[in-house]
Amino acid sequence: MSDFPMTIERPNQEPLVLDNVESAIAWTQAEKDFWAWTQQINYQHAGYGDTSRRDEWLNQVKNANNHLKLSTTEKGNASLVPGARSALINYCERDLSSSSPRAQYVNGMRTQPNGDIMAAAALCAYFGENTLPKPSSQPPHLRYFSLRGQTAMALYDAMLPRDAMEQASVAINRMSDANLKARQEFLQKASDAFASFNSRIEEMNREFAENVDAHAASIDEEIRRVNLAKDDLVKQCNETRDFYTSAMEVQAPVEYWKGKGVRHKKAAKWWGFALLFYAIFGTLLLAGLFYGAYTHAYELASTGENKFSHLLLLISAAIAAATTILFWVGRFLQRLYLSERHMAIDAKLREVMAMTYLALSAKQQVDEKDRALVLAPLFRAGTDGIIQEDTGLDSAMAMLARALENPKR
Repeated sequence: MSDFPMTIERPNQEPLVLDNVESAIAWTQAEKDFWAWTQQINYQHAGYGDTSRRDEWLNQVKNANNHLKLSTTEKGNASLVPGARSALINYCERDLSSSSPRAQYVNGMRTQPNGDIMAAAALCAYFGENTLPKPSSQPPHLRYFSLRGQTAMALYDAMLPRDAMEQASVAINRMSDANLKARQEFLQKASDAFASFNSRIEEMNREFAENVDAHAASIDEEIRRVNLAKDDLVKQCNETRDFYTSAMEVQAPVEYWKGKGVRHKKAAKWWGFALLFYAIFGTLLLAGLFYGAYTHAYELASTGENKFSHLLLLISAAIAAATTILFWVGRFLQRLYLSERHMAIDAKLREVMAMTYLALSAKQQVDEKDRALVLAPLFRAGTDGIIQEDTGLDSAMAMLARALENPKR
């Protein structure tokens, strides 16, 4: 084919010369096999989470191999061999073809313990891949080998000439001699300084022993003052704790009686309105009843019939029953109103008692016996304010029955 022989320039090596497509396929396949181990590494264990640059480089030799194989079957496609040549140029310019010193250097790391991790880290460091954003995802025992691989690649790129190393060795020996002399001088000065320091410590010990007795009394006094301050603080803490406990005991009843008083006050207001309305309505109703009864009785009296006395008695009984019912309902509404008002006043009284107790406790003016006196009425059983002895509808009816049994009375 006209594209062969194919010559590819390689850094730090002789140019690669491929005589024909078969030799090119064999060479690219050998390169793929040489780097096949890189596809089996968990790069997170090597400290890297991104291998896109390395993958792009390896894809060059894979693409070249595929293009060359296709060129043997699709001979009419003239772009396959030039495409393979372009991919090989990109692959070889990274100085990592299998025969390059750098590739042999990386591959040689694999013979050491955890060598695959070291070699993978060195390869990623060479390509400038990004390390893991969270190193904690890398096994701790592999971090050292990952760092060794990265350092090995950096040292490879920073190799010094042999004569420079010898000169550095001589310089190091001279520095060692100078350091030894300086060390001896330092030890001598340190010995003198320690002797002076020990002498000063002995002098300070003598001064301290002389001043111990003089300061013992002041130290005892300071300790006594600290103990008094401690006792005061403990007392304040206990008082604060007692106040907090009392406040927590009383705060909930305060909220309860406050809300209860508001509810009873509203209920008393509505029952008061109902009682007022009923009083007006009942008065008008009674007036109407009495007027109707009077009119009917007057008409019966004007007829002169013998049944007048019996009808008048029935009308009187009906009026008495209606009057009793109206007054009984009115009294019942009055009792409901007075009950709600009484309970509202009782709730307000308990709230005021609780708030007064809290205020006195805050000022530390309540002792244990006063606390019992305050809490006893505060938590006594509540009453509804309704008189227990009841009077029903039978009051007026009983009077009427007694009158009918003995008409002479």
